[in-house]
Amino acid sequence: MRAAKSPDRIDWHHNEAKTLVAAGRVHLSLGEKEKAFGLFRQALERHLRALPRLRNAGGAWETKSLSDMARIYELLGEPDPALDHYGQALARYRASNGRMYEYVTLTDMAAFYSSLGRHEEALAHHRQSLQIRLAVKDLNGAAEAHYQIARIQRERGQVEEARREIESALSIVESLRARIAGESLRASYFGTVQKYYEFYTDLLMSLHAGRPEEGFAALALEAHERSRARTMLETLVGLRVDLREGVDPELVRRERGLRLQLNASAEKQMRLLSGSHTAGQAAAAAGEIEALTAEYETVEARIRAGSPRYAELVRPAPLTLKEIQTDILDGDTLLLEYALGSERSYLWLVAKDSLTAVELPARDLVERAARRVHELLSDAEGWAHGGATAGEYAKAAASLSRMLLPAGAVAAKLGKKRLVVIADGLLNRLPFSALPAPSGAGMEPKPLVLDHEVISLPSATTLSLLRRGLRERPRAPRGVAVLADPVFDAADERVGRRRVAYARAGAARGSARRDDPGSERRRESQPTFPNPNDGDRRNEWLSGGVNITRLPFTRREAEAILAVAASGDELRALDFGASRETVAGDRLKDYRIVHFATHGLLNGEQPRSSGIVLSLVDERGRAVDGFLSLGEIYKLNLSAELVVLSACQTGLGKEVRGEGLIGLVRGFMYAGAPRVVASLWKVDDRATAELMRRFYEGMLKEGLTPAAALRRAKVEMLADERWRAPFYWAAFELQGEWK
Repeated sequence: MRAAKSPDRIDWHHNEAKTLVAAGRVHLSLGEKEKAFGLFRQALERHLRALPRLRNAGGAWETKSLSDMARIYELLGEPDPALDHYGQALARYRASNGRMYEYVTLTDMAAFYSSLGRHEEALAHHRQSLQIRLAVKDLNGAAEAHYQIARIQRERGQVEEARREIESALSIVESLRARIAGESLRASYFGTVQKYYEFYTDLLMSLHAGRPEEGFAALALEAHERSRARTMLETLVGLRVDLREGVDPELVRRERGLRLQLNASAEKQMRLLSGSHTAGQAAAAAGEIEALTAEYETVEARIRAGSPRYAELVRPAPLTLKEIQTDILDGDTLLLEYALGSERSYLWLVAKDSLTAVELPARDLVERAARRVHELLSDAEGWAHGGATAGEYAKAAASLSRMLLPAGAVAAKLGKKRLVVIADGLLNRLPFSALPAPSGAGMEPKPLVLDHEVISLPSATTLSLLRRGLRERPRAPRGVAVLADPVFDAADERVGRRRVAYARAGAARGSARRDDPGSERRRESQPTFPNPNDGDRRNEWLSGGVNITRLPFTRREAEAILAVAASGDELRALDFGASRETVAGDRLKDYRIVHFATHGLLNGEQPRSSGIVLSLVDERGRAVDGFLSLGEIYKLNLSAELVVLSACQTGLGKEVRGEGLIGLVRGFMYAGAPRVVASLWKVDDRATAELMRRFYEGMLKEGLTPAAALRRAKVEMLADERWRAPFYWAAFELQGEWK
């Protein structure tokens, strides 16, 4: 007896129709309506041919085809046959108890009714879908249904009803999020539900517009704080808790092994990026890291779930407006919190005793302007040649500043106060200190840095937790630890000098040992270093596949910092001492300031593969593990009050909606640093050395806070003709505590 063939094999019309619909959607997205409709009608014809055979193959296939035909009629703009086919499909799903397909069809019908302006029918179908989703415990779907109901009610002017529905959606979201183990999984999930928080914030601000005296602006600010950096907050709460206590030792061993494998894979990927590699090798390296990361997070989640102490941790509640004003701000500080939305954006300007809420343009417009400003700021070649770039930047920055700091609503409140910026989206990549301050007509614009300290934060609640951690630990006993000018290559002349020293020591002892057959061979030709006058940029090796080059000015930077410190308790980790071994041990735990001057590695897709490049060879030229990955930074236990990442793009990372940038700054905050100075683009080596010298003089000689010292260093650079272009001084931003 011959086995029955599947419907897809006995009739290819059904699958061909799907392909035609997909092609039609592409043409429709390109504005080619006539081509799209032709393809949709061909798809409809294929379905009609397929129906007789699908009836013989089974009712489920016929019902699915009816649903598909309904969507095609919908695309063709023919509502009556679309609704008729939806109705037929819905009746069949109900008859067969196909509950999942039933609520999907109800949702599709609701969306179609909504597009037709038939809101009552849309609401009825969404409510039916909601009841089924709750019954089958599809909570994600239930949250979506509440959201869609809220949208329709708002369109109909039923704002209070819309508020109740979206609050129900957010209640489900918070409940689901609390059940997810694993930082990345929670962050990813949170990114998918940001539209609910955006809608809620926008709804509250619309209520504020009509009833400004009723406190809706404060509620909107608090709603936005609920959507910010929640995964980071929860990790900071458990920062000093040993989650391994009471956990299966085998899980702990597995976690450590995976961490080492991740580090090795990240270094392997780094070496591939810095030399010649095939697309296959790059893909294989990325796949290996992805698989290891997934396994690592699974093991880490099991450790957390099995830890008795973890169950005791309380998930931190985001701050209220009153708590922000009481616990975070002082009379000399203003908080500027931004929320970018698809239709409109908002700025909340919070002072110790007031709140000003301002409507801004939509996300697309703001981010387009911000992207252009960042491109111009980071254009090394353009600034080196002057002229057009400076003029274009002045216009672009002035336009963006008018968007973000509206003169009428903001200018009078700024004064000369400290500005704490909680950015959103692409604004996280923007140095606000370089933007022109709001000014009156005819007045020459001047950058904010001239009158303001500017600090960045992931959220206001983050700062409260950073401060708590700082209060609960003793102050580190030593001053400054500087890791700079590592050795990246066996051809480096410093390897040669050490080899000669080893050879002479061996000869003096009459030793004929040859631990390293090439140890006595010195490369006589000098290694090719970048010309410092050419505006060498750190991390240049990441693009173009060139070798990792030495950064000569990092040594001057380090020597200048150590000379300013001059207290006798500094850690001078230069050359081979600027190593992963120095960092991974306990040597840095005793220092209040930790300074890295080297290459940084940014991986925007796989943040755990980002890191800092330290010495890659030892004194004899043998390869060593010199890559300090983000995953490893998370595990450090620092007592530092400040970490300075004097390298390229160290302030950037992967943008995750709701979490912000996941990168090195966050890693060092996890490790215990309440404030981090990092960069937003590929910086100039010589200019960075000069900026850092001035920065440390302000801190260590003048006794300024890091925020005040960084501002003064920037102002001094701005006044120096050699460095006045913002490319040279604006990249470095202080994130975290400013006191």
